[in-house]
Amino acid sequence: MEYIYTINESNKSFDVVVSGKVDSAAFTRLGIKFRTLALELGYTILFDYRNAKVDISIGEVYFWFRDHLDKVSVRFRSIPTAHLTNENNAQLFRFADLTWTNAGAVVKSFDNPADAKNWLGRFNQNSTVQIKPLDTFQYEQLEAI
Repeated sequence: MEYIYTINESNKSFDVVVSGKVDSAAFTRLGIKFRTLALELGYTILFDYRNAKVDISIGEVYFWFRDHLDKVSVRFRSIPTAHLTNENNAQLFRFADLTWTNAGAVVKSFDNPADAKNWLGRFNQNSTVQIKPLDTFQYEQLEAI
């Protein structure tokens, strides 16, 4: 897996473009790294998986937050996160939308970048969702991810 990211300061968003094969471990590392930064800065996240092959089972997706992200911070669920999908991974992300939203996460998948950015933009203008910075944050720990 490879990725590049940009920091969109005007929209208060991390835009992360992912390519190659994405397994469970890589998906976890990426999620933790950018959700940690988003919590610290009060940003949203746009993960672009259109050029990636996501190799994660439906069963693992179902328990994703509980088994992977909640161990770091249950507050990760409150970060508005959009996923751009391709025809090969769209069904997986639609299932993730349903199960993660039911578990209290603020997520949604899209096939159109403009729609994803518009949805994320709602959280930066008069939003009822409050993203609070972390009380303590160790940049050194993040670099190890």
